[in-house]
Amino acid sequence: MPLAKKCYHCRVIEDLTNTKLVALEQEYNNLQHYLQTKEDLGLYSANKQQADRFYKIVKKTSRYPISIRNDLIRIEHNPNTIAEYWVRIPVKLVRGGLWIGLIKPYEPIPKDAKICECKLYKRDNRWFLDVVVEKEIPEKLQYQNVIGVDMGIRHIATSVELANDLTKFYGKNLNHVRGHYFWLRRKLGIKKAIDTVKKIGSHEKRIANDIIHNISRDIVNRAIETNALIVLGDIKHLRRRRQNTKGRKFNRKLSGFQYYKLTQYIKYKAALAGIKVIQVSERWTSQYCRKCNRKGIRKIQGLFQCKKCNVRSENADRNAAFNIAYRALGYISKVGVTVKIPRTFPSVDRNAMMRKEATDFNQ
Repeated sequence: MPLAKKCYHCRVIEDLTNTKLVALEQEYNNLQHYLQTKEDLGLYSANKQQADRFYKIVKKTSRYPISIRNDLIRIEHNPNTIAEYWVRIPVKLVRGGLWIGLIKPYEPIPKDAKICECKLYKRDNRWFLDVVVEKEIPEKLQYQNVIGVDMGIRHIATSVELANDLTKFYGKNLNHVRGHYFWLRRKLGIKKAIDTVKKIGSHEKRIANDIIHNISRDIVNRAIETNALIVLGDIKHLRRRRQNTKGRKFNRKLSGFQYYKLTQYIKYKAALAGIKVIQVSERWTSQYCRKCNRKGIRKIQGLFQCKKCNVRSENADRNAAFNIAYRALGYISKVGVTVKIPRTFPSVDRNAMMRKEATDFNQ
């Protein structure tokens, strides 16, 4: 049975006693000092081992969280007027660990889940604890739909459903956010407002992360509703293949999108719902017609044309998403799942045809 991981972002209660605040501050500051100088001023031995294990490269201007081993942390659900959960943090100053309260997270932490390594850190004078849990969730083996997802520049994700041809475009607002903050950073850079540039950079990151979370949640929710298998285009080496081919503006947009993060968000959300996610190669999917599998024409970046089947204004991202979904039909037997879509598709080996066309094109 596959294991699914999830991170709960918890905030530590603010009304800690002076003793607890001093113990936390000392452990946290000693960790930062050790990472910068390798001088131990009184760091808990396990926290020191974790620091040597995870932080191989240390930046002078960064502050790093305390990584707590799963066998040393303990979380108890004991709600009262002060806190919802209580966690024991190993510190050097307090023997046996330090018990601190956590504000109730957005959803309850599963009791039957295994607690993994957690991270304690400080931001804006507030303490936070990222609790990572691991749980066995049965994975579905039979599906009635396939959702193909293509990732691109204009739309960070384009999803199509084979059962009903439903298409959704995601990420237009993300383009606006990226463009706005790029213009703002450039304007502030001319004025040499370095501190302000750092502040808006953090703000942009939070907004973009929220958008990506919503996109991944919508795709997974749709897969749950329609009992669909999710197929993602494998964009490995995408930046290396397309860099310096479309100009400076295109390269800036390409390097700014968080494709890997979106892929990971979809995978872990789908794993929690028992939905299978597979990845197939996205090469040539935007250049071949989804109906006849012949190489088409793209005079404009966003439009696909095929002379053979008279496709004049097909969206290129939509065409690629369909090809990704069709390509996955040849791999489902290898991953141990079955798909029974309640509609009839052309009996054509799309995988073999695409490989042949790609080979002919390379030659």
